[in-house]
Amino acid sequence: MTVYYRAVRRGLRVASSLLALPLEVEGEEHVPSQGPFLILSNHRSALDPICLQTSLDRVVHAMTKSTQFSQPAFRWLLPRLHAFPTRRYKVDSQAVRVALRLLDSGEGVCIYAEGERSWTGELQRFRTGTVRLALKAGVPVI
Repeated sequence: MTVYYRAVRRGLRVASSLLALPLEVEGEEHVPSQGPFLILSNHRSALDPICLQTSLDRVVHAMTKSTQFSQPAFRWLLPRLHAFPTRRYKVDSQAVRVALRLLDSGEGVCIYAEGERSWTGELQRFRTGTVRLALKAGVPVI
């Protein structure tokens, strides 16, 4: 876990408790204490990645849309927060290889399986590539 990841996680935990922001986490008890795992999360808010990564005790590598890496500040920060880029609306073989490599090395990976935020708040259909990756990985899926 990088210094940046720990610092951001600790800062966000303190800020959320000081601001009394309600944070509801479901399924945390299913995250293994060691070994690989895959989180397939819904995506209702731009804050979802931040909330997910700050609420878990394990490092989670988040598959993040590649356009987030276009700004210099985010291009520097996101890898330090264990995010890696993926192209949206098509199978990104490089992102799949990165995810499988992380899982093979015992890490946790998060994919927003709908492929984008839900504008209605309703769970959208999962992307086919996400389902294929989950089946191929052979790791616990949360």
